[in-house]
Amino acid sequence: MEKIFTQAIDTIFKKPILLVPMAIPAISAMVFAGKILIDFWRSGFDIYYFANFDISHLIYAVMILFLIYIFFLLMDGIMIYDFTSRGNIEIKKIILKSIKIFPIFLATFLLFLIFYIIVILPFSFLATLGTYGIILMFAGIFFVVLFISPVMFYILPSTADGKYFHRALIKGANFLRRDLKRGFYLGLLFLLISLGVSLIPIVGTFLQYIFLIPFFIVVITIYYLKEEKGIEYSIEVEVKY
Repeated sequence: MEKIFTQAIDTIFKKPILLVPMAIPAISAMVFAGKILIDFWRSGFDIYYFANFDISHLIYAVMILFLIYIFFLLMDGIMIYDFTSRGNIEIKKIILKSIKIFPIFLATFLLFLIFYIIVILPFSFLATLGTYGIILMFAGIFFVVLFISPVMFYILPSTADGKYFHRALIKGANFLRRDLKRGFYLGLLFLLISLGVSLIPIVGTFLQYIFLIPFFIVVITIYYLKEEKGIEYSIEVEVKY
């Protein structure tokens, strides 16, 4: 696994184009947050600003940001898959493929999200047990996220490889079942780095989008190709528009 991490870091720094798709939802989120802060500043930091905020507009904006995030997450997954498996990046082809399978990937992601919520929900009742219950709740959620996050990343190369909907979810579950120890380490590393980076005000969230997520997609995709298809990738890549 150390070799794959080295390859992933080398890939990210030598081929920064792989970071571009996730930069778009990051910028979109920052623009949205910036608009709210500017409006709050223009109100003279009126404490009633948020009380009078149109919640329906907020919901629509969050939904749009969510769809933007999912689309460019898929696009980044396809771009990384094409690069690691075939050694070339064809921008037009990647965009068209992303548009074509976006509804399927969105349904897959939502199904995964529902499963994620169902698994986590029972831990919320521990909060009623007081301080120790709250500690147990967060510990339980942490371990659930720890094991589920590698499955989430595994869905991307599976989808890019033509394994749609439940087949992508099954691929992710099989990866965790087959290699629980490696999945544990990947999940732990992702969570610890995410928590560390999120402590950096404003910039931390941006770094999560444009570097951390693509990096782990590269790691999982290289692993997927090696284990599922027996493919070793080359760092040399041709970019076509």
